[in-house]
Amino acid sequence: MRAAGWGPIKEEQYDKDSVEEWLLQGEPIYLKITQQLFNTDGKLKYFSQSEWNDHWITKVELHDESEDEPEEPEFDEEPPDEPDEEPPDEPDEEPPDDDGL
Repeated sequence: MRAAGWGPIKEEQYDKDSVEEWLLQGEPIYLKITQQLFNTDGKLKYFSQSEWNDHWITKVELHDESEDEPEEPEFDEEPPDEPDEEPPDEPDEEPPDDDGL
């Protein structure tokens, strides 16, 4: 794992159901491991295909809670017309006479 850029997370920072967690260096991603997959020598234990469960390992993306999705803007007035809508009819007004001298 270390050779691929992963580093172990301190045990006191694990999620409550994790047995191991590994953080990807330089990325906001960690692996959450909920089953003991390695023996005491750090080597991967053997699991047959029927024993294996993909849910034992979860890739979790971290996000900064201060960078929440921006809210949709609120308008003080009516929102702008949809582009497909026709503009409202203008009031009937006679153009000014040029003869008005």
